[in-house]
Amino acid sequence: MTPPDRIGHWVHQLLAQEHQHVHLTLTRNRHSMIRFHRTSPRDCTLRMHEQFTRAPDNVLHDLAAFIVHKDPVAWKRVAAFARTIEVDPKTEKPKRNQPRKTKGRYFDLKRELELVRTRYFTNSPEAEITWGILRKSRRRKRRSIRFGSWHENEKLVRIHPLLDQNWVPIEFIHYLIYHELCHAVAKPETSESGRNRIHHRAFKDLESNFPNLKAMEKMTTDIFKRLCKEGC
Repeated sequence: MTPPDRIGHWVHQLLAQEHQHVHLTLTRNRHSMIRFHRTSPRDCTLRMHEQFTRAPDNVLHDLAAFIVHKDPVAWKRVAAFARTIEVDPKTEKPKRNQPRKTKGRYFDLKRELELVRTRYFTNSPEAEITWGILRKSRRRKRRSIRFGSWHENEKLVRIHPLLDQNWVPIEFIHYLIYHELCHAVAKPETSESGRNRIHHRAFKDLESNFPNLKAMEKMTTDIFKRLCKEGC
């Protein structure tokens, strides 16, 4: 029996023996290995990483026990298995063929990256940096803007191009770079529920070393509001 057929048989058994209808989706999610949601006493949705198709029988038994009986001990064993899952790089999304652009109209990101690495890190993390691509929001009114992001596979910091403006403080650019480099140092942790946590305690402790952190966090909101007023 192939792994997917094995899982299909497991789902069928739950329906036949326990009258539990499981709507199953296998994923290649890099951050959440398993997610369960009950929609009715007899129906639930289950999203889990495709590597669960190769889980030992006792793990699937524990998962069934949690679905049917809400057994918290069984769930902890399932979560423990989820923490052992290592994502195969071949299954990850291919890198976007995006040229690196570091010089903007007002900020040279390469220069600012080196300044932040030298000023705030003893063991400077390997990293490159680029401005992102400006895309129009599909919504009439933006709900959020992702000012910065860290891409582990590329060792790359990406900064939103809307920030390349003369009224944006250089300290805010430094803060964003520092925040993303903290992700390079304080890697994601897997919780007992099997979910990856990126802003965990070690990350927050490292981030707290940045000067005037509270002011920078407030500035994030202020800059977002100004950009929205300007119709960005």
